[in-house]
Amino acid sequence: MKATRWSVLLLAVALFTIGPATANPDVGNVWVVHGVPGLDVDVYVNYPDNAEPALPGFQFGQIVGPVELPPGDYTFDIYAAGADPSASDPVLSKSTSLMAGQYVSVVAQLLEDGTPTISLFGLDLRETAKKGSRLGLRHTAAAPAVDVVTESSKYQYRGVFGTEAAAGRSSFNSGAGASSDIPAGAYSLFLNLAGTDLQVFPADGTIDLMFEEGKVYYYFAVGVFPDSFTLLELKLDPVEGAGNGDYDDDDSSDDDSSDDASSDDDDSREWQRPRYKRELYRR
Repeated sequence: MKATRWSVLLLAVALFTIGPATANPDVGNVWVVHGVPGLDVDVYVNYPDNAEPALPGFQFGQIVGPVELPPGDYTFDIYAAGADPSASDPVLSKSTSLMAGQYVSVVAQLLEDGTPTISLFGLDLRETAKKGSRLGLRHTAAAPAVDVVTESSKYQYRGVFGTEAAAGRSSFNSGAGASSDIPAGAYSLFLNLAGTDLQVFPADGTIDLMFEEGKVYYYFAVGVFPDSFTLLELKLDPVEGAGNGDYDDDDSSDDDSSDDASSDDDDSREWQRPRYKRELYRR
């Protein structure tokens, strides 16, 4: 691919990762994502019943989980690191209900205009397609809409992932997300400004990724574009009998907090799903 240049500021490439984790289908499983730069925090769950922070000193770019929570109602309160929760209000707060067998990411993020919020998104941990992986993407950054492009020379594959069709393309707005099963193997990934061929991340070249057979990968775009904008990787194992990732979060920054490409109930996995513009030709 011919490298393109961002004419204003160069973007630094940083990819934070967390290793595979096996979820427990008998409880609610939560992965907590810190996507707000410049703010170390303490995360409390059901304060004041639990007076100690569940995640003390939580830093930008970290992902922790799975946190196993019995079915029930929960409030996640975020305070500045070291703050006394009895003497101040939380910086952010979010209440939700969890059921057994739910797999949810709790993301401290910035909306496109820079407003901080907590969003909850379902994760699709069903078995992947034969000889395949699952790629999930979520725009949780103070950044403009983008097209997420993946390429594989081995499979002659080029995919453009997004949720809003415009001029024959698909774009991610802040809060949007999707997932899709693709053949396992090596891929290149980069972001274009929505509806254009102007590459904005990384500034030059691509991010080279290796997707293992039978694994699930989620990428969260976080930070502030362009200064602290980056991708966080969450690598997971499928869970037998898992649902499709549907999760009802009425207060989410997006109008759909589940994986849009995974809303079908068919247990068979195919490489192509009709909602997304992708091409795949096996050699």
